[in-house]
Amino acid sequence: MKRWLVMLLVLCLCCPLALAEQTVSVRTVEARDLSLNKASNTLILRDANSRQYQVVDADLNVLSEPYDRIDIRDGHYVAYREDGKRGLLDGQGRLLIPAAYDDIDVLSDRWAAAIILKEATSDNYDYQSMFSENKTFYLIDTVDIYYRGTRVATLNRTDWDQGRAFGDYLCVRNRDKQYSFYNKEFVRSEAAADYFDEYEEDYRSGKVIHQGSGQEAFTAGCTLTAEEVRQSCWLKDKVLVDLQGNVLADFSSYYSANLDVDSGLIKLRSQAALNSSETLYGLADAAGNLLVSCQYEELGYNLANALKLGYVYAVRGGKSGFVSLADGSEAGFEFMESAGRERSAFITIEDPREGTILISAAAGELPGRYQEVEVPYSSAAPFATVKEADGRVHVIDLYGEEVLPDNPEIRDTYYVEYANDGSLIVVQDNARVYHIYQVSGSRTEQKPDAPATVTGPEGTPSETESGETWVCPDCGTENTGKFCAECGTARPAAPEEDGTWTCENGHAGNTGKFCSECGAPKPAAEEDGTWTCENGHAGNTGKFCSECGAAKPQK
Repeated sequence: MKRWLVMLLVLCLCCPLALAEQTVSVRTVEARDLSLNKASNTLILRDANSRQYQVVDADLNVLSEPYDRIDIRDGHYVAYREDGKRGLLDGQGRLLIPAAYDDIDVLSDRWAAAIILKEATSDNYDYQSMFSENKTFYLIDTVDIYYRGTRVATLNRTDWDQGRAFGDYLCVRNRDKQYSFYNKEFVRSEAAADYFDEYEEDYRSGKVIHQGSGQEAFTAGCTLTAEEVRQSCWLKDKVLVDLQGNVLADFSSYYSANLDVDSGLIKLRSQAALNSSETLYGLADAAGNLLVSCQYEELGYNLANALKLGYVYAVRGGKSGFVSLADGSEAGFEFMESAGRERSAFITIEDPREGTILISAAAGELPGRYQEVEVPYSSAAPFATVKEADGRVHVIDLYGEEVLPDNPEIRDTYYVEYANDGSLIVVQDNARVYHIYQVSGSRTEQKPDAPATVTGPEGTPSETESGETWVCPDCGTENTGKFCAECGTARPAAPEEDGTWTCENGHAGNTGKFCSECGAPKPAAEEDGTWTCENGHAGNTGKFCSECGAAKPQK
Protein backbone atom coordinates (compact mmCIF):
# COMPACT_ATOMS: atom_id res chain seq x y z
CA MET A 1 0.00 0.00 0.00
CA LYS A 2 1.38 3.38 -0.92
CA ARG A 3 1.82 5.94 1.82
CA TRP A 4 1.69 9.70 1.43
CA LEU A 5 -1.33 9.32 -0.87
CA VAL A 6 -2.76 12.83 -0.87
CA MET A 7 -6.18 13.88 -2.15
CA LEU A 8 -7.62 17.39 -2.15
CA LEU A 9 -11.29 18.19 -1.73
CA VAL A 10 -12.83 21.64 -1.24
CA LEU A 11 -16.25 21.87 0.34
CA CYS A 12 -18.42 24.94 0.79
CA LEU A 13 -20.90 24.43 3.61
CA CYS A 14 -23.98 26.54 3.05
CA CYS A 15 -25.32 26.90 6.57
CA PRO A 16 -27.89 29.36 7.99
CA LEU A 17 -25.38 31.88 9.32
CA ALA A 18 -26.19 35.44 10.25
CA LEU A 19 -23.52 37.39 8.41
CA ALA A 20 -20.83 34.88 7.50
CA GLU A 21 -20.31 31.88 5.28
CA GLN A 22 -18.06 29.10 6.48
CA THR A 23 -15.74 27.33 4.07
CA VAL A 24 -14.03 24.03 4.82
CA SER A 25 -11.20 22.57 2.76
CA VAL A 26 -9.76 19.14 3.49
CA ARG A 27 -6.59 17.23 2.69
CA THR A 28 -6.57 13.49 3.26
CA VAL A 29 -3.31 11.64 3.87
CA GLU A 30 -2.37 8.08 4.74
CA ALA A 31 0.47 8.18 7.22
CA ARG A 32 1.89 6.22 10.09
CA ASP A 33 1.49 9.15 12.43
CA LEU A 34 0.20 12.72 12.33
CA SER A 35 0.03 15.14 15.28
CA LEU A 36 -1.41 18.64 15.49
CA ASN A 37 0.37 21.50 17.24
CA LYS A 38 -2.73 23.28 18.52
CA ALA A 39 -0.90 26.51 19.27
CA SER A 40 0.88 26.98 15.93
CA ASN A 41 -1.51 25.28 13.44
CA THR A 42 1.28 23.09 12.07
CA LEU A 43 1.69 19.32 12.21
CA ILE A 44 4.21 16.53 12.74
CA LEU A 45 4.11 13.97 9.91
CA ARG A 46 5.97 10.66 9.96
CA ASP A 47 7.23 9.28 6.65
CA ALA A 48 6.16 5.65 6.14
CA ASN A 49 9.40 4.72 4.36
CA SER A 50 12.12 6.51 6.31
CA ARG A 51 10.07 6.49 9.54
CA GLN A 52 11.41 9.95 10.28
CA TYR A 53 9.40 12.96 11.35
CA GLN A 54 9.06 16.42 9.84
CA VAL A 55 7.06 19.54 10.60
CA VAL A 56 4.53 20.33 7.85
CA ASP A 57 1.84 22.93 7.34
CA ALA A 58 -1.85 22.23 6.71
CA ASP A 59 -1.15 21.85 2.99
CA LEU A 60 1.59 19.28 3.80
CA ASN A 61 4.42 21.59 2.75
CA VAL A 62 7.58 20.48 4.56
CA LEU A 63 8.82 23.08 7.06
CA SER A 64 11.71 21.29 8.82
CA GLU A 65 14.53 18.85 8.36
CA PRO A 66 13.73 15.18 9.13
CA TYR A 67 14.37 13.93 12.68
CA ASP A 68 14.22 10.60 14.45
CA ARG A 69 11.45 11.98 16.67
CA ILE A 70 9.66 15.30 17.25
CA ASP A 71 7.62 16.25 20.33
CA ILE A 72 5.30 19.23 20.79
CA ARG A 73 6.39 21.44 23.70
CA ASP A 74 4.53 24.66 24.59
CA GLY A 75 3.84 25.54 20.96
CA HIS A 76 7.42 24.67 19.97
CA TYR A 77 8.94 21.37 18.81
CA VAL A 78 11.69 19.39 20.51
CA ALA A 79 13.53 17.49 17.76
CA TYR A 80 15.59 14.31 18.44
CA ARG A 81 18.49 12.90 16.46
CA GLU A 82 19.08 9.16 16.23
CA ASP A 83 21.63 9.34 19.07
CA GLY A 84 19.06 10.98 21.34
CA LYS A 85 20.48 14.50 21.19
CA ARG A 86 17.80 17.18 21.15
CA GLY A 87 17.25 20.57 19.58
CA LEU A 88 14.42 23.08 19.44
CA LEU A 89 12.25 24.25 16.54
CA ASP A 90 9.73 27.05 16.66
CA GLY A 91 6.06 26.45 15.82
CA GLN A 92 6.78 26.87 12.10
CA GLY A 93 9.58 24.29 12.06
CA ARG A 94 12.47 26.79 12.04
CA LEU A 95 15.60 25.71 13.92
CA LEU A 96 16.18 27.68 17.12
CA ILE A 97 18.62 25.41 18.98
CA PRO A 98 20.79 22.76 17.28
CA ALA A 99 20.18 19.10 18.18
CA ALA A 100 23.27 18.82 20.38
CA TYR A 101 21.75 18.66 23.88
CA ASP A 102 20.46 16.06 26.32
CA ASP A 103 17.43 18.07 27.40
CA ILE A 104 15.59 21.25 26.39
CA ASP A 105 13.59 23.38 28.82
CA VAL A 106 11.24 25.74 26.96
CA LEU A 107 10.76 28.74 29.26
CA SER A 108 8.67 30.98 26.98
CA ASP A 109 8.29 31.97 23.35
CA ARG A 110 11.60 33.86 23.76
CA TRP A 111 13.69 31.89 26.25
CA ALA A 112 14.94 28.30 26.45
CA ALA A 113 17.56 26.38 28.44
CA ALA A 114 19.60 23.69 26.63
CA ILE A 115 21.16 21.16 28.99
CA ILE A 116 24.22 18.91 28.66
CA LEU A 117 24.49 15.99 31.10
CA LYS A 118 27.29 13.85 32.48
CA GLU A 119 27.09 10.43 34.10
CA ALA A 120 26.62 10.29 37.87
CA THR A 121 25.76 7.86 40.66
CA SER A 122 22.46 6.91 42.27
CA ASP A 123 23.23 8.88 45.43
CA ASN A 124 23.69 12.21 43.61
CA TYR A 125 21.89 12.84 40.33
CA ASP A 126 19.55 15.20 38.46
CA TYR A 127 18.25 12.75 35.80
CA GLN A 128 17.82 9.01 35.49
CA SER A 129 17.02 6.76 32.54
CA MET A 130 13.40 5.60 32.36
CA PHE A 131 13.29 2.39 30.35
CA SER A 132 16.61 0.73 31.03
CA GLU A 133 16.83 -2.36 33.24
CA ASN A 134 20.12 -1.05 34.57
CA LYS A 135 19.28 2.55 35.34
CA THR A 136 21.78 5.22 34.41
CA PHE A 137 22.09 8.43 36.41
CA TYR A 138 23.17 11.89 35.27
CA LEU A 139 24.11 15.29 36.63
CA ILE A 140 23.80 18.58 34.82
CA ASP A 141 27.15 19.58 33.36
CA THR A 142 26.34 22.89 31.65
CA VAL A 143 23.24 24.86 30.67
CA ASP A 144 23.21 27.07 27.58
CA ILE A 145 20.69 29.92 27.78
CA TYR A 146 19.04 30.94 24.49
CA TYR A 147 17.06 34.10 23.74
CA ARG A 148 15.11 33.97 20.45
CA GLY A 149 17.44 31.29 19.10
CA THR A 150 20.70 33.04 20.08
CA ARG A 151 22.90 31.62 22.82
CA VAL A 152 23.50 34.40 25.36
CA ALA A 153 25.11 32.53 28.28
CA THR A 154 26.47 29.23 29.56
CA LEU A 155 25.89 28.31 33.21
CA ASN A 156 27.28 25.47 35.30
CA ARG A 157 25.20 23.22 37.53
CA THR A 158 25.76 25.36 40.63
CA ASP A 159 24.30 28.41 38.91
CA TRP A 160 21.22 26.66 37.50
CA ASP A 161 18.30 25.00 39.25
CA GLN A 162 15.28 26.55 37.52
CA GLY A 163 14.34 29.51 35.34
CA ARG A 164 11.25 31.57 34.61
CA ALA A 165 10.78 34.11 31.82
CA PHE A 166 9.04 37.49 32.00
CA GLY A 167 9.05 39.00 28.51
CA ASP A 168 12.60 40.07 27.64
CA TYR A 169 13.84 39.20 31.14
CA LEU A 170 14.80 35.88 32.73
CA CYS A 171 14.88 34.97 36.42
CA VAL A 172 17.28 32.16 37.35
CA ARG A 173 17.32 30.28 40.64
CA ASN A 174 20.61 28.60 41.56
CA ARG A 175 21.25 25.51 43.72
CA ASP A 176 21.38 27.67 46.86
CA LYS A 177 17.82 28.92 46.11
CA GLN A 178 19.06 32.42 45.29
CA TYR A 179 17.29 34.38 42.54
CA SER A 180 18.87 36.58 39.88
CA PHE A 181 17.30 38.54 37.02
CA TYR A 182 18.92 39.04 33.60
CA ASN A 183 18.04 41.04 30.52
CA LYS A 184 18.11 39.66 26.96
CA GLU A 185 21.88 40.34 26.72
CA PHE A 186 22.16 38.36 29.97
CA VAL A 187 23.33 41.33 32.00
CA ARG A 188 22.43 40.77 35.63
CA SER A 189 20.05 43.16 37.36
CA GLU A 190 21.12 44.93 40.54
CA ALA A 191 17.67 44.35 42.06
CA ALA A 192 17.64 41.72 44.79
CA ALA A 193 14.97 39.12 44.02
CA ASP A 194 13.47 36.74 46.57
CA TYR A 195 10.98 34.92 44.34
CA PHE A 196 9.99 34.32 40.72
CA ASP A 197 8.14 37.65 40.62
CA GLU A 198 8.41 40.19 37.83
CA TYR A 199 7.84 43.10 40.22
CA GLU A 200 8.52 43.82 43.89
CA GLU A 201 6.23 46.30 45.64
CA ASP A 202 7.29 48.28 48.68
CA TYR A 203 4.04 48.68 50.56
CA ARG A 204 5.39 51.48 52.74
CA SER A 205 6.56 53.74 49.91
CA GLY A 206 4.18 52.44 47.24
CA LYS A 207 7.06 52.02 44.78
CA VAL A 208 6.98 49.07 42.39
CA ILE A 209 10.39 47.85 41.22
CA HIS A 210 10.79 45.94 37.96
CA GLN A 211 13.29 43.32 39.04
CA GLY A 212 14.69 42.62 35.60
CA SER A 213 15.86 46.19 35.00
CA GLY A 214 16.01 47.44 38.59
CA GLN A 215 14.02 50.58 37.79
CA GLU A 216 10.82 51.86 39.33
CA ALA A 217 7.86 50.99 37.12
CA PHE A 218 4.33 52.37 36.75
CA THR A 219 5.58 55.89 37.27
CA ALA A 220 6.76 58.79 35.12
CA GLY A 221 10.31 58.24 33.93
CA CYS A 222 10.01 54.46 33.50
CA THR A 223 11.60 53.50 30.18
CA LEU A 224 10.08 50.02 29.89
CA THR A 225 7.61 49.22 27.10
CA ALA A 226 4.70 46.76 27.04
CA GLU A 227 6.58 44.58 24.51
CA GLU A 228 9.48 44.06 26.93
CA VAL A 229 7.55 42.88 29.98
CA ARG A 230 4.91 40.29 30.81
CA GLN A 231 2.73 42.60 32.93
CA SER A 232 2.37 46.13 31.59
CA CYS A 233 -0.38 47.48 33.91
CA TRP A 234 -0.65 47.81 37.68
CA LEU A 235 -3.48 48.51 40.12
CA LYS A 236 -2.59 51.19 42.67
CA ASP A 237 -5.42 51.64 45.19
CA LYS A 238 -7.82 50.27 42.56
CA VAL A 239 -6.60 52.72 39.91
CA LEU A 240 -5.13 51.02 36.83
CA VAL A 241 -1.97 52.66 35.46
CA ASP A 242 0.45 51.84 32.64
CA LEU A 243 4.23 51.51 32.92
CA GLN A 244 4.67 55.29 32.84
CA GLY A 245 2.01 55.89 35.51
CA ASN A 246 -0.71 57.12 33.14
CA VAL A 247 -4.19 56.39 34.48
CA LEU A 248 -6.07 53.88 32.33
CA ALA A 249 -9.13 53.28 34.49
CA ASP A 250 -10.47 53.97 37.98
CA PHE A 251 -12.16 51.12 39.86
CA SER A 252 -12.31 52.84 43.25
CA SER A 253 -16.12 52.53 43.35
CA TYR A 254 -15.76 48.76 43.73
CA TYR A 255 -14.95 46.84 46.88
CA SER A 256 -11.92 45.27 45.18
CA ALA A 257 -10.32 44.97 41.76
CA ASN A 258 -7.76 42.40 40.60
CA LEU A 259 -5.82 42.35 37.34
CA ASP A 260 -5.60 39.08 35.41
CA VAL A 261 -2.19 39.32 33.74
CA ASP A 262 -2.82 36.72 31.02
CA SER A 263 -5.97 38.40 29.67
CA GLY A 264 -5.61 42.01 30.79
CA LEU A 265 -9.13 41.85 32.23
CA ILE A 266 -10.02 43.26 35.64
CA LYS A 267 -12.02 41.07 38.02
CA LEU A 268 -14.28 43.29 40.12
CA ARG A 269 -15.95 42.68 43.43
CA SER A 270 -19.12 44.60 44.10
CA GLN A 271 -19.41 47.19 46.85
CA ALA A 272 -22.68 45.47 47.79
CA ALA A 273 -20.64 42.63 49.27
CA LEU A 274 -20.03 44.84 52.30
CA ASN A 275 -23.71 44.64 53.25
CA SER A 276 -24.30 41.08 52.19
CA SER A 277 -23.02 37.59 52.89
CA GLU A 278 -22.64 37.14 49.12
CA THR A 279 -19.53 38.03 47.14
CA LEU A 280 -20.53 39.25 43.70
CA TYR A 281 -18.10 39.53 40.81
CA GLY A 282 -17.93 41.25 37.44
CA LEU A 283 -15.37 42.00 34.73
CA ALA A 284 -13.99 45.13 33.10
CA ASP A 285 -11.39 45.75 30.44
CA ALA A 286 -8.23 47.81 30.86
CA ALA A 287 -10.01 50.91 29.52
CA GLY A 288 -12.52 50.74 32.37
CA ASN A 289 -15.41 49.47 30.24
CA LEU A 290 -17.72 47.23 32.24
CA LEU A 291 -18.05 43.93 30.36
CA VAL A 292 -19.88 41.88 33.00
CA SER A 293 -21.85 43.52 35.81
CA CYS A 294 -21.24 42.48 39.41
CA GLN A 295 -24.07 39.99 39.91
CA TYR A 296 -22.28 36.61 39.81
CA GLU A 297 -21.08 34.47 42.71
CA GLU A 298 -18.33 32.97 40.55
CA LEU A 299 -16.58 33.74 37.29
CA GLY A 300 -14.35 31.37 35.31
CA TYR A 301 -10.68 31.61 36.24
CA ASN A 302 -9.26 31.12 32.72
CA LEU A 303 -9.97 34.64 31.56
CA ALA A 304 -7.47 34.49 28.69
CA ASN A 305 -9.56 31.76 27.04
CA ALA A 306 -12.75 33.61 27.91
CA LEU A 307 -11.42 36.67 26.11
CA LYS A 308 -10.61 34.62 22.99
CA LEU A 309 -14.01 32.92 23.01
CA GLY A 310 -15.96 36.06 23.90
CA TYR A 311 -17.79 34.35 26.80
CA VAL A 312 -17.02 33.82 30.46
CA TYR A 313 -18.33 30.99 32.64
CA ALA A 314 -20.35 32.28 35.61
CA VAL A 315 -22.54 31.16 38.52
CA ARG A 316 -25.61 33.10 39.60
CA GLY A 317 -28.15 31.92 42.15
CA GLY A 318 -26.27 28.62 42.40
CA LYS A 319 -26.81 27.94 38.68
CA SER A 320 -24.11 27.96 36.01
CA GLY A 321 -24.03 29.52 32.57
CA PHE A 322 -22.12 31.94 30.37
CA VAL A 323 -22.02 35.71 29.95
CA SER A 324 -21.10 37.42 26.69
CA LEU A 325 -18.19 39.84 27.00
CA ALA A 326 -19.58 41.78 24.03
CA ASP A 327 -22.98 42.77 25.40
CA GLY A 328 -23.46 41.07 28.80
CA SER A 329 -26.17 38.71 27.50
CA GLU A 330 -26.57 35.34 29.24
CA ALA A 331 -26.92 31.72 28.18
CA GLY A 332 -27.70 28.81 30.46
CA PHE A 333 -28.36 29.36 34.19
CA GLU A 334 -31.01 26.64 34.19
CA PHE A 335 -29.11 23.84 35.97
CA MET A 336 -27.42 23.89 39.37
CA GLU A 337 -23.68 24.36 39.21
CA SER A 338 -23.01 20.95 40.81
CA ALA A 339 -24.88 19.19 37.97
CA GLY A 340 -22.46 20.16 35.22
CA ARG A 341 -18.80 20.48 34.26
CA GLU A 342 -17.37 23.49 32.47
CA ARG A 343 -15.41 22.70 29.33
CA SER A 344 -14.25 25.70 27.29
CA ALA A 345 -17.43 27.33 25.88
CA PHE A 346 -19.68 24.44 26.96
CA ILE A 347 -21.13 22.91 30.11
CA THR A 348 -21.75 19.15 30.06
CA ILE A 349 -24.52 17.64 32.17
CA GLU A 350 -24.93 13.88 32.44
CA ASP A 351 -28.54 12.70 32.29
CA PRO A 352 -28.73 8.91 32.80
CA ARG A 353 -32.07 8.77 30.99
CA GLU A 354 -31.39 10.86 27.90
CA GLY A 355 -27.60 11.17 27.59
CA THR A 356 -25.25 14.12 27.85
CA ILE A 357 -26.82 17.58 27.75
CA LEU A 358 -24.73 20.42 26.32
CA ILE A 359 -25.07 24.03 27.43
CA SER A 360 -23.44 26.33 24.88
CA ALA A 361 -22.08 29.79 25.62
CA ALA A 362 -23.80 31.20 22.54
CA ALA A 363 -27.12 29.32 22.42
CA GLY A 364 -27.80 27.91 25.87
CA GLU A 365 -29.12 24.33 26.07
CA LEU A 366 -28.69 22.54 22.74
CA PRO A 367 -31.61 20.33 21.66
CA GLY A 368 -29.46 17.25 20.98
CA ARG A 369 -28.63 14.52 23.49
CA TYR A 370 -25.29 12.77 23.11
CA GLN A 371 -23.81 9.42 24.01
CA GLU A 372 -20.39 10.98 24.58
CA VAL A 373 -18.88 14.48 24.46
CA GLU A 374 -15.25 15.53 24.26
CA VAL A 375 -14.23 19.18 24.75
CA PRO A 376 -10.59 19.97 25.61
CA TYR A 377 -10.61 21.73 28.96
CA SER A 378 -8.24 24.54 27.97
CA SER A 379 -9.32 24.90 24.34
CA ALA A 380 -10.15 28.30 22.91
CA ALA A 381 -11.86 26.73 19.88
CA PRO A 382 -15.67 27.10 19.83
CA PHE A 383 -16.18 23.39 19.06
CA ALA A 384 -17.20 20.15 20.74
CA THR A 385 -16.74 16.59 19.47
CA VAL A 386 -19.87 14.53 20.09
CA LYS A 387 -20.98 10.93 19.61
CA GLU A 388 -24.66 10.61 18.75
CA ALA A 389 -26.89 7.85 20.12
CA ASP A 390 -26.37 5.89 16.88
CA GLY A 391 -22.56 6.03 17.32
CA ARG A 392 -21.95 8.73 14.72
CA VAL A 393 -19.11 11.09 15.71
CA HIS A 394 -18.83 14.65 14.46
CA VAL A 395 -17.75 18.16 15.44
CA ILE A 396 -20.40 20.76 16.31
CA ASP A 397 -20.21 24.51 16.87
CA LEU A 398 -21.76 26.68 19.57
CA TYR A 399 -25.18 26.36 17.93
CA GLY A 400 -25.12 22.56 17.77
CA GLU A 401 -24.61 22.48 14.01
CA GLU A 402 -22.06 20.31 12.23
CA VAL A 403 -18.78 22.04 11.47
CA LEU A 404 -17.59 19.19 9.24
CA PRO A 405 -19.45 16.98 6.77
CA ASP A 406 -20.54 13.66 8.23
CA ASN A 407 -17.75 11.06 8.16
CA PRO A 408 -18.97 7.62 9.27
CA GLU A 409 -15.38 6.36 9.55
CA ILE A 410 -14.34 8.56 12.47
CA ARG A 411 -13.18 6.13 15.13
CA ASP A 412 -14.09 7.93 18.34
CA THR A 413 -14.29 11.37 19.94
CA TYR A 414 -10.66 11.03 21.07
CA TYR A 415 -9.45 10.82 17.45
CA VAL A 416 -10.45 14.41 16.69
CA GLU A 417 -8.18 17.38 17.43
CA TYR A 418 -8.66 21.06 16.70
CA ALA A 419 -6.35 24.05 16.86
CA ASN A 420 -6.82 26.61 19.61
CA ASP A 421 -8.22 29.17 17.18
CA GLY A 422 -10.62 26.67 15.55
CA SER A 423 -9.13 27.11 12.08
CA LEU A 424 -7.69 23.58 11.81
CA ILE A 425 -9.25 20.20 12.65
CA VAL A 426 -7.50 16.82 12.31
CA VAL A 427 -9.55 13.61 12.23
CA GLN A 428 -8.27 10.03 12.19
CA ASP A 429 -10.70 7.45 10.78
CA ASN A 430 -10.99 3.67 11.08
CA ALA A 431 -8.57 3.08 8.20
CA ARG A 432 -5.88 5.19 9.93
CA VAL A 433 -6.33 7.87 7.30
CA TYR A 434 -5.98 11.45 8.50
CA HIS A 435 -8.30 14.22 7.33
CA ILE A 436 -6.93 17.76 7.75
CA TYR A 437 -9.75 20.30 7.66
CA GLN A 438 -9.04 24.02 7.27
CA VAL A 439 -11.98 26.07 8.52
CA SER A 440 -12.48 29.69 7.51
CA GLY A 441 -15.36 32.03 8.23
CA SER A 442 -17.18 32.69 11.47
CA ARG A 443 -20.12 30.86 12.99
CA THR A 444 -20.25 33.01 16.07
CA GLU A 445 -22.75 35.50 14.70
CA GLN A 446 -26.27 35.23 16.14
CA LYS A 447 -28.49 33.09 13.93
CA PRO A 448 -31.55 34.71 12.34
CA ASP A 449 -33.99 32.46 14.19
CA ALA A 450 -32.34 32.95 17.59
CA PRO A 451 -34.36 34.79 20.25
CA ALA A 452 -34.06 38.57 20.06
CA THR A 453 -33.77 38.90 23.84
CA VAL A 454 -31.80 37.13 26.49
CA THR A 455 -33.33 36.06 29.77
CA GLY A 456 -31.99 37.78 32.89
CA PRO A 457 -32.58 36.98 36.57
CA GLU A 458 -35.98 35.49 37.36
CA GLY A 459 -36.97 35.38 33.70
CA THR A 460 -37.03 39.14 33.11
CA PRO A 461 -35.81 40.15 29.64
CA SER A 462 -32.50 41.98 29.61
CA GLU A 463 -31.63 44.78 27.21
CA THR A 464 -30.56 43.84 23.69
CA GLU A 465 -29.32 45.88 20.80
CA SER A 466 -31.71 46.98 18.05
CA GLY A 467 -29.31 45.80 15.33
CA GLU A 468 -28.47 49.36 14.24
CA THR A 469 -24.79 49.64 13.37
CA TRP A 470 -22.37 52.38 14.40
CA VAL A 471 -18.81 53.24 13.46
CA CYS A 472 -16.17 53.39 16.19
CA PRO A 473 -14.70 56.93 16.38
CA ASP A 474 -11.27 55.56 17.39
CA CYS A 475 -10.54 52.77 14.91
CA GLY A 476 -13.32 52.96 12.30
CA THR A 477 -14.73 49.46 12.90
CA GLU A 478 -18.47 48.95 12.22
CA ASN A 479 -20.27 47.53 15.27
CA THR A 480 -23.72 46.60 16.55
CA GLY A 481 -23.11 46.21 20.30
CA LYS A 482 -22.37 48.65 23.10
CA PHE A 483 -18.59 48.41 22.71
CA CYS A 484 -16.28 48.29 19.69
CA ALA A 485 -15.37 44.66 18.94
CA GLU A 486 -11.91 45.72 17.73
CA CYS A 487 -10.64 48.22 20.35
CA GLY A 488 -13.25 48.22 23.16
CA THR A 489 -14.32 51.86 22.81
CA ALA A 490 -17.82 52.56 24.14
CA ARG A 491 -20.59 53.36 21.66
CA PRO A 492 -20.98 57.16 21.31
CA ALA A 493 -23.87 58.64 23.25
CA ALA A 494 -27.06 59.62 21.45
CA PRO A 495 -28.83 62.94 22.17
CA GLU A 496 -30.85 62.95 25.37
CA GLU A 497 -34.09 63.90 23.63
CA ASP A 498 -34.30 60.56 21.81
CA GLY A 499 -35.20 58.66 24.96
CA THR A 500 -31.69 58.02 26.25
CA TRP A 501 -30.60 58.86 29.80
CA THR A 502 -27.54 60.05 31.69
CA CYS A 503 -26.21 58.03 34.62
CA GLU A 504 -25.29 59.38 38.06
CA ASN A 505 -21.64 59.58 36.93
CA GLY A 506 -22.41 61.83 33.93
CA HIS A 507 -22.21 59.24 31.10
CA ALA A 508 -24.88 60.15 28.55
CA GLY A 509 -26.57 58.25 25.71
CA ASN A 510 -27.71 55.17 27.64
CA THR A 511 -30.76 53.19 26.52
CA GLY A 512 -30.80 50.07 28.73
CA LYS A 513 -31.17 49.54 32.47
CA PHE A 514 -27.47 50.10 33.17
CA CYS A 515 -24.91 52.65 31.99
CA SER A 516 -22.84 51.11 29.19
CA GLU A 517 -19.79 53.07 30.39
CA CYS A 518 -19.69 52.43 34.15
CA GLY A 519 -22.60 50.07 34.92
CA ALA A 520 -24.57 52.53 37.08
CA PRO A 521 -28.31 51.67 37.21
CA LYS A 522 -30.82 53.79 35.32
CA PRO A 523 -32.54 56.33 37.61
CA ALA A 524 -36.13 55.26 38.11
CA ALA A 525 -39.24 56.88 39.58
CA GLU A 526 -40.65 54.65 42.27
CA GLU A 527 -44.19 55.25 41.09
CA ASP A 528 -43.57 53.42 37.81
CA GLY A 529 -43.61 50.07 39.55
CA THR A 530 -39.87 49.77 40.04
CA TRP A 531 -38.21 49.42 43.44
CA THR A 532 -34.95 50.29 45.16
CA CYS A 533 -32.93 47.59 46.92
CA GLU A 534 -31.49 47.82 50.44
CA ASN A 535 -28.15 48.89 48.93
CA GLY A 536 -29.63 51.87 47.09
CA HIS A 537 -29.83 50.45 43.54
CA ALA A 538 -32.99 51.84 41.93
CA GLY A 539 -35.03 50.83 38.87
CA ASN A 540 -35.51 47.14 39.66
CA THR A 541 -38.53 45.26 38.29
CA GLY A 542 -37.97 41.59 39.18
CA LYS A 543 -37.72 39.74 42.49
CA PHE A 544 -34.00 40.45 42.88
CA CYS A 545 -31.85 43.56 42.36
CA SER A 546 -30.18 43.32 38.97
CA GLU A 547 -27.08 45.11 40.29
CA CYS A 548 -26.26 43.31 43.56
CA GLY A 549 -28.77 40.45 43.79
CA ALA A 550 -30.52 41.71 46.95
CA ALA A 551 -34.08 40.40 47.37
CA LYS A 552 -37.05 42.70 46.78
CA PRO A 553 -38.32 44.09 50.11
CA GLN A 554 -41.46 42.37 51.31
CA LYS A 555 -44.54 44.52 51.87
